[in-house]
Amino acid sequence: SAAYDWLVGAGELTGEDRAEARFRLLRLAQIEHQIQKTPWDQLDRSKFYPRKSNYGFRSLSGVGMVALTFPNQKGLIPDPSGHLDPSSAEAFGSREVLKWVTGELFEEITVEYSANPTSDSMVGHYVSPDGYYEEGYFYQNDTFSLLTPFLVAYDHSLGVDYISVGSLTKDIHAIDLSMRFD
Repeated sequence: SAAYDWLVGAGELTGEDRAEARFRLLRLAQIEHQIQKTPWDQLDRSKFYPRKSNYGFRSLSGVGMVALTFPNQKGLIPDPSGHLDPSSAEAFGSREVLKWVTGELFEEITVEYSANPTSDSMVGHYVSPDGYYEEGYFYQNDTFSLLTPFLVAYDHSLGVDYISVGSLTKDIHAIDLSMRFD
């Protein structure tokens, strides 16, 4: 997101190159979103690798960041170079995806993994009230090095602060995302 914004702002990414970069970022986010929202036992493992725990945080943070970068994306992703067979193209809506990402992080994991079932949120399940990450210190650094920039961007874009003391588990239902994007 920061690199894309910098390249566009500096005039280094224009025209077809900009459209191609936009397509690739959105398509990668779309694939990651599909992986995350598909139940563990229904994921086509010939095409996708399941992402759990710290990988889930990485994936959700990345998908959320792309949704923040392209907040007005809805419908089919424009494919300037014709990478996808039009019959396999699927719609991707940034607002809906961002709502799903924050729901997974802060409300409830909707796709349970058989190895570690829970009805808690990703943050609630993997992060203790005192901030300790379930998988240990090194994974905590890895996870939060990606989650933190997303949460900062989320705060700057939508004015919702999940980082301040005592607010990491703030109730997302009180927030009307559609009004904040307009």
